[in-house]
Amino acid sequence: MEKINPTRLDSLDVFRGITIAGMIIVNTPGSWQHIYPVLRHSKWNGCTPADMVFPFFLFIVGTSMSFSFAGYISKEINPNLGTYTKIIRRSLILFSLGLLINFSAVLLKSFSEYSLFSLEGLRIMGVLQRISIVYFAASLTIIHLKPSKQWALFFLILFGYWLMLEFLPLPGHSPGKLTQGQSLVSFIDRLILTTPHMLNHGTFEPEGLLSTLPAYTSVLAGYFTGVWLKQKSAKTVTSLRLITFGLIISAMGIIFDKIFPINKNLWTSSFVILTSGCAMVLFGLCYETVEVRKQQKYTNFFRIIGRNSILAYIAAAMTTRILLNTTIKYNHKTVSAYSWIYKNVFLSFLNQTNASFVFSITFLMLIWLLLYLMNKKKLFIKI
Repeated sequence: MEKINPTRLDSLDVFRGITIAGMIIVNTPGSWQHIYPVLRHSKWNGCTPADMVFPFFLFIVGTSMSFSFAGYISKEINPNLGTYTKIIRRSLILFSLGLLINFSAVLLKSFSEYSLFSLEGLRIMGVLQRISIVYFAASLTIIHLKPSKQWALFFLILFGYWLMLEFLPLPGHSPGKLTQGQSLVSFIDRLILTTPHMLNHGTFEPEGLLSTLPAYTSVLAGYFTGVWLKQKSAKTVTSLRLITFGLIISAMGIIFDKIFPINKNLWTSSFVILTSGCAMVLFGLCYETVEVRKQQKYTNFFRIIGRNSILAYIAAAMTTRILLNTTIKYNHKTVSAYSWIYKNVFLSFLNQTNASFVFSITFLMLIWLLLYLMNKKKLFIKI
């Protein structure tokens, strides 16, 4: 029976592509007031499909590391200065790209509003920044800790994070407050990042510092899955086991919700467990389709996105910011190009909710076209 590729997994590219496509659809509706419920983030506690996009991507980062760090795992390669240089370089590039996206938002806003440019409101954290931090931490964990210690650290963080948020007293607050802006997570972010450098200058940062700690365990969950999968043959029984494990773990996350609410913004331990289980289920389906049944032609759309995921993310983020900060005179009002396109193109033949959804699908297809052309030329952005 054919073993899976020891260096690359096509089903993982497909899974990554599905996740990035979901992110684009969730992040670029024509109107935030008119969205299908499954594409709307939870207001606070709870979890919708939209909330699973980011933890899925972190899970994929971990699974990919089980392949890219294979030599260090098997002890065939010993870490040296070059190893740490590559890890630090990649982490810094990811963090810098995220910061650059935030910087562009401030710069474009100053242009559109004809105001003085200032870094006072520059957001420090973000999606790529969090990925860079957890990638760095996971790299050192994989290289230096034995599997038993990796698992111990995984559970220690999940359990310790719950204890910190539920029982550690805060200045002026009772222990266990998990409301927006009143948790230990928000307290640390306001103390270190300061309010002007948090999302929308508010009291809460969804990609905050302390909540990055359990986000790191989402990467470890993916890594453990990849290590397990590499030991198996490409059979349906492997897919079924992965899906079954995922369903069991998801159920455990729902049970844990009773004592530690599932919450994406706080990245609670129950959220990690639930989303990791769901990631295993979707990954299992991708694995069965691509690796076992060899139905690549049905998944090529997502594979093209998955092979150039960083470019897809940056292109979508930058295009959105440019459209939102490019103004047009419309009906004696000044509106963004983003809003103008939605109202004059999509609302001309669809109702508001469908127009908003088709807008996001069209945006996704334009990004896909760019990636398709890059794929034809064998051009892939790697960090």
